[in-house]
Amino acid sequence: MIGDVVDVDLLVATGRVMPEEALAHLDAALDAHLLEPVDGTPTRVRFRHAIAREVVLGAMSSSRRTELHLHVACALEARGGRGAAHVAQVAHHFEAAHILGHRVEAVRYLRLAAALAADGLAHDEAADLYERAAAIEDDPADADDAVLLAARERLLTGALVRSRRLAEPIAADVTSPHRLRAAVQYEDANWRSNLVGGRSVALLQGALEAPGDHDEELQVRALAGLARALAFDCKDAQGRSLADRAVARAREHGGDDLLLDVLVAALVQGNSVDDADLKLACAAEVTEVCLRTGDLWRLGPAASYRTLLGYQRGDKALVRSGRDDLRLVAEGTHQPYFAYLGGCVDFSRHLAAGRLDRAAQTSETLLEIGAAVELDEDVGPDGQYGVQQFVLRREAGGLDDVRGLVSEDEDLGERWVPGLLALYVELGMHDAARRALRWLLEPGAIDSSPGARVGVLTIVADAAVALRDEDAAGRVRAAIAPYTGLNLMFGSLVTAMGSADRYLGSSTRCCPRATGRRTSPGPRRWTGTWVRTCTSRTRSRRTRRPTVRPERAAATSALSSPRRGVSRRRSARGACCACSTRSRGRGRGVPTA
Repeated sequence: MIGDVVDVDLLVATGRVMPEEALAHLDAALDAHLLEPVDGTPTRVRFRHAIAREVVLGAMSSSRRTELHLHVACALEARGGRGAAHVAQVAHHFEAAHILGHRVEAVRYLRLAAALAADGLAHDEAADLYERAAAIEDDPADADDAVLLAARERLLTGALVRSRRLAEPIAADVTSPHRLRAAVQYEDANWRSNLVGGRSVALLQGALEAPGDHDEELQVRALAGLARALAFDCKDAQGRSLADRAVARAREHGGDDLLLDVLVAALVQGNSVDDADLKLACAAEVTEVCLRTGDLWRLGPAASYRTLLGYQRGDKALVRSGRDDLRLVAEGTHQPYFAYLGGCVDFSRHLAAGRLDRAAQTSETLLEIGAAVELDEDVGPDGQYGVQQFVLRREAGGLDDVRGLVSEDEDLGERWVPGLLALYVELGMHDAARRALRWLLEPGAIDSSPGARVGVLTIVADAAVALRDEDAAGRVRAAIAPYTGLNLMFGSLVTAMGSADRYLGSSTRCCPRATGRRTSPGPRRWTGTWVRTCTSRTRSRRTRRPTVRPERAAATSALSSPRRGVSRRRSARGACCACSTRSRGRGRGVPTA
């Protein structure tokens, strides 16, 4: 009842008999070898066998157990003490006895225990405690408050799906005074998975338009979140306008916390060279404030965006500094989410330099880390792993190993079509590739997955060149044009895809009628081996196993050898899972900062 190990004085205090009689019963239990002293001391005892404890508890009626929980809670409370373990113990016993009229005490101690757990970075434990408090809370508004605190703690563990599930019902409840706060919380969990922003937009707009008094900070955070959700919904002009308003109001209001949140939200806006300059200035400001105040939570997104912007601009020093800060954040917050983002940077750096063996090892590590990050119900870490394995095997000449896993009549409604298209093109299955390309070019289809939108465009561009499809080339050129002068990537550097100018140039040379002018690929400052070769799609297309260049022989051997730690069979499955059912959401779930 009290625990596995019990202090004798607490045991005596919780009994309903005189201390002398309680001690006599205790001696009898010790003599019968039901209990035993702990470490040979007479002041602490425990059951000799756990099963004996369960038998004793099972013999009690539920009402008797509830009554004893109350006695223990009151005795512990009388002892005093504010330590996390003590408060959690008091909370547990009051919770078990709350039906005896002690609901207020139970909720108070559960919330206090949750706050102490959060201070100790035990965010899962804190979320559990907040949810337990909400479950027995009488007041609906206070219950919603506890649920939203739990949603915040879930987010901090990387459990983004559970965070959204907790926040969404409150955000949709027109009677809840915490509706706007819940909508902000939902969007904050949603954007980190790079999911489309439609549901976030609906919840935020509904809450903002509803009558009610909202404090200035919450309104500004809601505007910033709405701007970010609109950007993920491909409504760039609306998003940029709202983001500018939110930043201006945050600067007027003052306070580092609000300004940092709004600036982090503004980092997603825009996709041109000029926008990249604005994003970099924004990320630099967030980084300066975070390093000055020791705020690692907000430093993480800023560090991730600095690595993304560094790669986009071809700035190796910026990538390195951002990666260093991501490592600091991951170690300081114990969040696997930021460790995953940092690992993606490492993978892309190895890939761009042609270090395929190290990239493959990093990909395996990311698969393990990703299992602890809950991005989306339908997408697991194997989706990103599949994309990485595809590009690795494409460069190493190992895609023929997956030929038998892919058929030309795959159900496009049950597959992630961009991954399937990439495999079809590389394996020379051109009829199937044309079918997949037409499916992707349905109205709005190539813009339906903002998380992987840029990466999907590179796949479509490659396919258009390989199939000599002038219509597709023209459409994808228009979509890639805003990125002129920048490098492209999947998600948060899940994998690097090389220079946008190279894709524009190759489609122009291959399909000159797709545009009125010819654009040659411009040089990039980050010109790793993979970036130089893999993105020049004017090279002859292969229908069989790719030729491995001499300078890649060692890396190819390491990738293909079972002794490397990843068997050919598993690697082949990984390459094929780039188009698997679990990734069928047209690019959903690729994580961002």
